Amino acid sequence: MVVDPALTLGRLHAAQQKFYAGGGDGPLREVLCPDIAWHVPGASDIAGTYVGVDEVLAYFARRRDLADRTFRMQPAELLSGDGEHVAMITHGQATIAGRREAWSTVGLYRLRGDRVAECRLLAFDQTEFDRIWTRGPDPTPPGHPDPAVYDRIGSGYTRHRQPDRRIAAAIHAGLGDRAPSSTWGRGRAPTSRPTGA
Repeated sequence: MVVDPALTLGRLHAAQQKFYAGGGDGPLREVLCPDIAWHVPGASDIAGTYVGVDEVLAYFARRRDLADRTFRMQPAELLSGDGEHVAMITHGQATIAGRREAWSTVGLYRLRGDRVAECRLLAFDQTEFDRIWTRGPDPTPPGHPDPAVYDRIGSGYTRHRQPDRRIAAAIHAGLGDRAPSSTWGRGRAPTSRPTGA
């Protein structure tokens, strides 16, 4: 028998608020079914289906860590009927990667007694929700080269490189008969070493 949905979701959201602020997971374990399934659609870093209380708690921890414990929820309207499913609109806000973010979702919950057995999280704006919860690459620290530069600067080098006749002539003039193959002046090391140096 499903108890008052407002009480169950009130316990859930109070436990989430404490956990997201750095508290323990005990109150969450008391309100989540052991076999709970939590569905997060989209393409963000937190998207996926989490099954079992440990996976769901790891998902909560991921959100907490991405938001550096600034994640706050504001439950709004509760929509319920006579069955085991209820829906609640919730507004969220957090500071993620130095930016103040806000979003709204509908949580579609399936309750079992006084516990939550399943949740489907539906964002009002899925594209914006994915942007908020996707962490970009870490910025390159000042004074450190961008590794990607080295992947780009040599692109097409072998296709365009040509021997520099002036350099080759100077080397041959200096080495005479000891000059190696004609790879000098092409921008790469010779294929053989000069002898008699």
